[in-house]
Amino acid sequence: MTSQASFSAVPYGLHAGFLQSVQRYPQRPALDVDGKVWAYQALYEAAAAIAEALQDCVDAPAAARVGVLAQRSRSMYCGLLGTLMAGHTLVPLNPSFPVSRTAQMIGLAGAAALVVDKAGEGV
Repeated sequence: MTSQASFSAVPYGLHAGFLQSVQRYPQRPALDVDGKVWAYQALYEAAAAIAEALQDCVDAPAAARVGVLAQRSRSMYCGLLGTLMAGHTLVPLNPSFPVSRTAQMIGLAGAAALVVDKAGEGV
C-alpha cells in the first residue's frame, strides 16, 4: 500500500480482504469493469483518495453514514471501498431509482455525505 496516505485505513470490516490483497498482490487484477482492468494498487489509490476526502469533509465521528450513488463502475467500487476505509458506514444508493425514493433513503439513513458518479449527478 502506498505510504503517502494521510488517513489510517480501518484494518477490519468488509474491505479487510481487499487491503490484504493490495499488500500481497499490488499489480494483480482486482477489478474488471467496463472493459478495463484495474490492479489492486491502482484501485487502492483511488479508494484512498476518496477516503481522505471523506475524512476532510465529514464533520462527524467514525461510522458516519455515507451514501454512494453510482452505477456499477470503477467509481462505485472506489466509493464503496473508500467509505469503508475511512471507517464510515456505507449506504448504497441506485441512480436508476426515482429521485424521490433516493432522497427519502438519504434522509432516513441520515447520510453525512454522498459519493456520486456521473450517473448520479442528476439525481
